Amino acid sequence: MITSLKILVITNLYPPQVLGGYERSIADFARLLQHRGHTVLVLTSDTPQFSVSHPSLYPDPPIERCLLLMGEWSSQGFRWFDHQRVVDVRQQNQAILKHHLEHFQPDVCLAGNLDFVQTQAESLALLLSHQVPVAHYVMNARSGYDPEHTPRSSLYHFITCSNLVTASLEASGYPAAATAQTLHPGADVDAFYQVELPPRDRLRIAYTNLVTEDQGADVLVEALSLLHAAGIEFTATIAGGTFQPEFVDALKQFIESEGLQEAVHFPGALSRQELIQLYKTHNVLVFPSRFEEPFGISQIEAMAAGLTLVTSGTGGAREIVEEHGKDGLIFESENPFDLADILSSLPTDLARWDAIARTGQQRAMSKFNQTKAVKKLEAIFLELIALKDTQPKSAIKLHLGGKEPHSDWKILDIEPRPEVDFIGDAADLSQFADGSIDTIYASHILEHFHYSLNNELITTLAEWYRVLQPGGQLMVSVPNLQTLCWLYLNPNLRPMDRHQLMRIIFGGHMNQYDVHRVGFDPDTLALYLQEVGFVDCTPVSEFGLFNDCSSMKILDNLISVNMIATKPE
Repeated sequence: MITSLKILVITNLYPPQVLGGYERSIADFARLLQHRGHTVLVLTSDTPQFSVSHPSLYPDPPIERCLLLMGEWSSQGFRWFDHQRVVDVRQQNQAILKHHLEHFQPDVCLAGNLDFVQTQAESLALLLSHQVPVAHYVMNARSGYDPEHTPRSSLYHFITCSNLVTASLEASGYPAAATAQTLHPGADVDAFYQVELPPRDRLRIAYTNLVTEDQGADVLVEALSLLHAAGIEFTATIAGGTFQPEFVDALKQFIESEGLQEAVHFPGALSRQELIQLYKTHNVLVFPSRFEEPFGISQIEAMAAGLTLVTSGTGGAREIVEEHGKDGLIFESENPFDLADILSSLPTDLARWDAIARTGQQRAMSKFNQTKAVKKLEAIFLELIALKDTQPKSAIKLHLGGKEPHSDWKILDIEPRPEVDFIGDAADLSQFADGSIDTIYASHILEHFHYSLNNELITTLAEWYRVLQPGGQLMVSVPNLQTLCWLYLNPNLRPMDRHQLMRIIFGGHMNQYDVHRVGFDPDTLALYLQEVGFVDCTPVSEFGLFNDCSSMKILDNLISVNMIATKPE
């Protein structure tokens, strides 16, 4: 009897809007989890230009296509949008996620491909601040954020699609890779399984992947020309979408120049049902990828259908074939001659061909069954939830704009740096739950917000107040306008000294954020703090925590107002 869970799934794309196997795998997990009695909610984007039919035996869970993307994919690769658009989208996605966390209240999160959904790991940080364990299923060599931004929480866990991905993450310096679990995603093998293996009267070759240079479609085409030159009879279908239409056009032109247009077909991207039908009329799948594949689900689907797998075995794709010549065939990557030799050998020994196909089918059905993978995923969920229940619910100490790492403090800054734990604007702490922060330390931050325009200063203070737990403290330091003006009028100061004071009053203007928009003295600072609900607004001499502007002196005078304010119990 399984425990019914509320599972939030977050991924950048979700069928029928797909680019490849990553989003298909996450969708299959979501569907099976719902079928097994869990309550599942999917948050994803709406990117209709990538729509391809992706039917399943099991219905989809509720899907909210509410997330926005911070970039796009094209024939030139991928690109981020401009800085301001990224900032705006990040804030909107955080607000959307926070809304669903509060209303859906998940037990656990299954995170998929988060590229363009977040800039670093702010979505993960928001989930963890709400004490929601995260199982991050990674099917790429990178996790969607830089290693230094890996969430430092025992409730965050990597699951990878292959040992290759685990090793790549570890080599790149992702701390979570040390405890990652490899969970082959499997495939809907029952849907692809055929009792009768495809006929082997001649080579009937299928390619079912993105038609791009990385995926090696050109290697297959060159091998086909070699087969044709050797007088070996074959037909081939090169099925898949593309980001590189000019590359596909070049393949078609080459096929025509070789006189193969009657033997080689390009149907474009196919739905799952169309793939099932395709495999019924083909007997070999060629997987000629030239880059380090994370896994390669199409190989399993074809093996389940009884096709013989001929693969370059790059990266995680090598983990699918147990032994060359037993359950599949492996050729040298980027070598069309080796590929042509292996393909041409199949019709010469039909018994061997039959044995490889049947053994491959058995391996696909027993080793890469999706239901088995989902059961393992459920076990990981339950382990994370049990771990959460044993942990004390301690709030964190948050250092806004900090430069100095400290074991007791987490740093939030708008710009990514190695020491920064959370990327974000100090005015928008939506990645943190209400009452989740024990203490906020903000040295020379508050003066950067408009005191009138959009009510920015009060809105920012109200946001700090919101995330503090009852009894939590705000330790705030701002330039003391009263002291700075008094110093500026000192007749003994040199012009360069007055210039330095002017920079402290108005900001250093070293970048777009280094501008001061309001001035404070002890009384005005206390008034602003009290307006949003803080009490016991007490001036102090120095905090003594960090080497920053809060302790700066000019002519033996502290130039800051240092104050501790408390959120009432």
